[in-house]
Amino acid sequence: MSNRVLTFTTDFDSSDGYVAAMKGVALGILPDLTFIDITHDVPRHNIPHAAFVLGSVYRYFPPDTVHVAVVDPGVGTSRNAVALVTPAGSFCAPDNGLLSYVLNAHLAEDQASFESTEFGEPISIPVPKGCRVYEISNPAYRLESVSDTFHGRDIFTPAAAHLASGVPAERLGDRLHEITVLNLFTIERQGEAVTGRVIHIDRFGNVVTNIPASHLPQGDIVVEAAGVSMHGLHKTFADADGLLALIGSHGYLEIAENLGSAANRLSIGIGDEVVARPS
Repeated sequence: MSNRVLTFTTDFDSSDGYVAAMKGVALGILPDLTFIDITHDVPRHNIPHAAFVLGSVYRYFPPDTVHVAVVDPGVGTSRNAVALVTPAGSFCAPDNGLLSYVLNAHLAEDQASFESTEFGEPISIPVPKGCRVYEISNPAYRLESVSDTFHGRDIFTPAAAHLASGVPAERLGDRLHEITVLNLFTIERQGEAVTGRVIHIDRFGNVVTNIPASHLPQGDIVVEAAGVSMHGLHKTFADADGLLALIGSHGYLEIAENLGSAANRLSIGIGDEVVARPS
């Protein structure tokens, strides 16, 4: 028994047979795989949402886990199909920014400059130290017939299953030296104040920013969003009757509403600014 784990993150939902087809392909290559569905409920074509979800959970899996991530509005175009190998796992995905948070964990703060791009826009960066990227191009590790519209089944899953079976990543195709990330991580400082952006809203309406806990001002702070000020950092959702700021389980500054939706209360969305400053 290999007991190797293959995870899936997609926007395919469960009402069609897409996910089942991918799992069938994988089992045909390595019958004793363990499957974990991270989610198939990513909003359609929403690459940043999928990137955040994958980036929030991959590190909790064994390091020999192989992750398949398919949110791919550019399927069939010239975008690369890639395999990313990191110390914390391997990933098969389109090169469209879907692996941004996985890559960000390996970037020095000054290694990627996003100054010339708008928030959320893609940029090509050098592959971070400690990581390797390969184009998935070797026909031996794809299905024999590759469709133009379902690379999750025909390219990404076969490559992932072969990696799980022990095939070295370098056999998948040429090594690449650049990979795409989305401009989701830039924060601005003005004195002791830090300005970030909303990068994720979960199903509870919790508003996640791109400001890591380590970048917050020291001491008591005020968090400002959509014209509303929240004083202090709380530890739990139950610490306030209404809106509150806290550090989420992912390590970023988050705005929540006890038993409500902060996103709805603030009418706030992805890309909107959030400021943390000393009180």
